[in-house]
Amino acid sequence: AYSYIDTIICCSRFLKSKLDTQERFRHKTVAIHNFVDEVQPRQVEKEGYVLEFGNLSKDKGTETLLEAAKRLPEVKFIFAGYGESEKKIAQVPNAEYVGFNGSPGAQTTGSMLSSVKPISAIWSISFVKSTLLCVKVPRM
Repeated sequence: AYSYIDTIICCSRFLKSKLDTQERFRHKTVAIHNFVDEVQPRQVEKEGYVLEFGNLSKDKGTETLLEAAKRLPEVKFIFAGYGESEKKIAQVPNAEYVGFNGSPGAQTTGSMLSSVKPISAIWSISFVKSTLLCVKVPRM
């Protein structure tokens, strides 16, 4: 059945390299990493903030992060994504909800990540299914 396949799309160069070890696949594989075009790095003005994106819910730790935001009023917290905790974000003065990639006017995840300064202090909460949390604390 493999002889009828014209092209095998691999989600990583690693997978392509493994399939290419088989003679019958070697000339049929193409790597398209994450099925997106590669984005070239660009120079941006770095800002200091905490960014959480993904599923914004209690079981993902969003509400715990909102409690931290209340205790750190001098730090800006940005939330991107969607979920049951969206309305609670508006109740915290130094927290901002920016939607998610599909929202009109929402920033892309890549542009938000590119604006995070190098991390000098990192903390996270472990959950079975966790969202990505990027923490930037300005160096003193």
